Amino acid sequence: MALLFFHLWAFLFIIPGVFMVFYSIRNAIKGHASRSWPPTMCTIRRSYVQVTTDRQNAKSMMPIVEYEYQFNGEDLKGSQIRYGTIGRGTRAGCEKILQPYPEGASVQLFVNPEDPKDCALEPGMSWGNVFNLVAGVVFIASGYALLQVKN
Repeated sequence: MALLFFHLWAFLFIIPGVFMVFYSIRNAIKGHASRSWPPTMCTIRRSYVQVTTDRQNAKSMMPIVEYEYQFNGEDLKGSQIRYGTIGRGTRAGCEKILQPYPEGASVQLFVNPEDPKDCALEPGMSWGNVFNLVAGVVFIASGYALLQVKN
């Protein structure tokens, strides 16, 4: 019974770890590709700090930018700042990220020519993506270690 418990715990580590690694690799590939996408101009419609409070009253903050743009004659909307996790623990950190994107501003945007709905205000990926990749590998390794437990 204890062995089954360890195997269940192992998969509770491995499955999220696989998703974290998968999305980190995806974001790295898209971030790299975005460096060669053609730029276009967009208009910032909303720029704000999203505050989320969990059950223990812990707050997390994330910078949010919503914008509109045209590409190949099509009117589109987006909200991607950069590929990967972009978040700061403080309001000041989020506001620093949002500083170049005040509401109503016209700024440069990088658009995937193969899928114009895929775009980013800043080419490349965030360092948060590296953290997610490392965390995913740690989760997978922890789950693997639990699978090695013998009764």
